[in-house]
Amino acid sequence: MPNYEGQNLLNLFIDESGASAIYEPRYRCFLISAILLTPSEKELANLLFKKWRDKYLASPNKCFHATDFFEGYVRGYRQTQLRIGRNFNNSIEELIEIISYLTIKGEVYFVDIPELRGKLLLKEPPQYQNTFTSSSDEKAYNLSVDTYKKEVRNTIGRRKVYLPLALTLKSAFDFHFNHINDTQDNYPHKGYIHFESLSGADRLLIEHYYRLRDKVDDSYQEKIIGINFHTKNSLDAGIELADLISYISFQTLRFKYRRTEEYSNLTLESIVQIRKLRTFIREKLKIKLIEVTNNVL
Repeated sequence: MPNYEGQNLLNLFIDESGASAIYEPRYRCFLISAILLTPSEKELANLLFKKWRDKYLASPNKCFHATDFFEGYVRGYRQTQLRIGRNFNNSIEELIEIISYLTIKGEVYFVDIPELRGKLLLKEPPQYQNTFTSSSDEKAYNLSVDTYKKEVRNTIGRRKVYLPLALTLKSAFDFHFNHINDTQDNYPHKGYIHFESLSGADRLLIEHYYRLRDKVDDSYQEKIIGINFHTKNSLDAGIELADLISYISFQTLRFKYRRTEEYSNLTLESIVQIRKLRTFIREKLKIKLIEVTNNVL
């Protein structure tokens, strides 16, 4: 039997942010972070993240989740993720420090959903609303959204509805395959794919994997040993890294497109630390944020 636990592996960790359906009215962008780690780097990451969780998180035995941490650490919005008595800014400084010990390869791929709708000659959805003056207004809005979704499905078909997911996943698989296949730099030749479990969306991810893998290269399927889904309780540092990079990248796009209603829950302190992390991810880790709206499948 081949040894799949050795250093001949380069594993792909994927996390998403936003809504993957083209008819979703709430978000402008959808993105996927693609992070590559060898088993030894993953083991080191697990140890470092455990120490950081034990020191800073109120629930250190649960996987670090960036949304809860950055948007919930202030009392009054959500139950705080920060351990009582710990300093938020110091926690970010130490998070950056532990990540700097790791050798990480990664890229983030995003789709501008309104631009993609325009390419497919689709009209825009009803403007997103999160507050209503009456229950009848809310009912009327929800009905208009349901009608719009049905029109889109009837126009382009179910498969193209998830084109934002397909475009970003294809780019992530290309990235993985290119590094697995790069024998000149002595990269491993096989690997696993790791997703964060999204309950009902897991089947969709599997479906897209089987549909897209041959579009990467006929030999890509031979390089993949298996696919793993992780829950919030997995305590897997690869997923935690992908989640963090995905979250920071998504906030970067929100700032870029001035989606102020989408980051209204962030404090100024959180925004400052998010930008600090974005600078670190871009300049030190060299992880690029790449638009794939115009890519062709």
